[in-house]
Amino acid sequence: LKRIIQEVNRNVDACSAAGFTRNVSYASKVLCVLGHNAPMYSREVREYLSKHAGTVMTPSYGVLVKAWAREFERHGQSYVAAARDLITPEEEEWLGAPWFAMRGFDHMMMEWAATRGSE
Repeated sequence: LKRIIQEVNRNVDACSAAGFTRNVSYASKVLCVLGHNAPMYSREVREYLSKHAGTVMTPSYGVLVKAWAREFERHGQSYVAAARDLITPEEEEWLGAPWFAMRGFDHMMMEWAATRGSE
C-alpha cells in the first residue's frame, strides 16, 4: 500500500510542478490506465467509502487506500475469480486478474454512488 500511495503522490506532485491543479483523482486514474494496481480516488469511490467504511468525504489518498483495501479484502476473492473467468491469457499476462478485479471493484463503487449514493 505504501508504494501505491507514494506513486500517486509523486504523480500529483509532477502535475502540480507542471502547472496543473493538484488533482489526486486524475493522478490515481492515470496510474490505473497505465496498468498500476492503484485504487481510484473519485467522488464516487469517496462517497461509497464514506458510507461503508466510515471515511470522511475528502480523505487523503493514504486514508482512502487503506479503507479501499479493507473493503476489497471482504469482496476481493469473488472479483478476482470473476476476472480470471473473463480475461484472456494475454490480458492475464499483461495486467493480471488483480488489476481487472480492482477496476471491477472501483466500477461497483461508482455504480453504487450513481444509483444510491445520494439517498
